[in-house]
Amino acid sequence: GDDSSSSGIVPVNDSTVQFSAGAAGMLLGLVVGGPVLGGIVGVASNYLARKDVGAASEAVRGVSGGAIEACNSAVVGLGGKAVDALEESSPDVADALNAVRKKMDEYDFGVAG
Repeated sequence: GDDSSSSGIVPVNDSTVQFSAGAAGMLLGLVVGGPVLGGIVGVASNYLARKDVGAASEAVRGVSGGAIEACNSAVVGLGGKAVDALEESSPDVADALNAVRKKMDEYDFGVAG
């Protein structure tokens, strides 16, 4: 089904969750390993969001839905609270954000974590 569960700027439904899973996977892969890894992780994330292949699919859909909600919250003016909400949405999200922060510190992008 394509059940919406948000009245934000971007509704949380199957289509938006699948798209954002691919986009987030691509971004994460790009940051961690470059364009090739970005493409691979993006395609894999999108596939997992579309198919029901166990806990990995549920985790990807949960992270993606949480990311959409966090972006919606940021747009309506919650600012920094959006990242906190995203981290609280799932332990997997917090781990992924910490991995990105660690990688960014490693390459000295100048972003404080």
